[in-house]
Amino acid sequence: MLDFIRFAFAAACAACGRTLLIGSDDAFCEGCAPSVTRSGRWRCGADGMPIAGAFGYAGAMAAAIVRTKNGGGRVDLRAMQHDLTQLAVHLQAREPQVALVPVPPQRRRLVERGMHLPDLIAAGLAQRGSGRRLVRALDRVDLHAVRREDRSELPQFRVRHAPGRQRDVLLIDDVVTTGQTLGLAADALRQAGWRVRGALCLADARPAVLAELLEAA
Repeated sequence: MLDFIRFAFAAACAACGRTLLIGSDDAFCEGCAPSVTRSGRWRCGADGMPIAGAFGYAGAMAAAIVRTKNGGGRVDLRAMQHDLTQLAVHLQAREPQVALVPVPPQRRRLVERGMHLPDLIAAGLAQRGSGRRLVRALDRVDLHAVRREDRSELPQFRVRHAPGRQRDVLLIDDVVTTGQTLGLAADALRQAGWRVRGALCLADARPAVLAELLEAA
């Protein structure tokens, strides 16, 4: 609970840690804010699944996520909720009822960090009356070294339960780099009977997307 309170009411720049003005609704200070690049588009991954990142994984946004994962700060999602919600609403134009399934971490990583950013993103999007509900349908079951240490090993997922009448899923993650993890999570869900409509992430680090954002800047 204390971690959540600190997360929700952050009073420092998410990227550099500089103190923000009391009552500020911004996640970044004036020095870091200009380097935050909005992405905000659905683009198909390698397997054709729509994937969207609200922001590009560069500049202040990349620094903020790294600080959060290393325990040095908290990304203030309040200032980013509009961008995330608009992407979810766009996908819901076709499927108004959707389960939000966070991509789970390895247990070791969860213990180290004490929080899981995709879970917090999904909880923020699962607003009453929105047609979006949080469903923790996946577990990580691989026990090898975490992927930051060994990228040759692929994550493995187990589905906790079969879907009920509502089968449509939107996967939630913090950063998409290649889309490989999202693809494996989606495959596991599909094999259990879920219909995966897309994946929504806080930041997009796919090379083609970052190149596109850089060119447009």
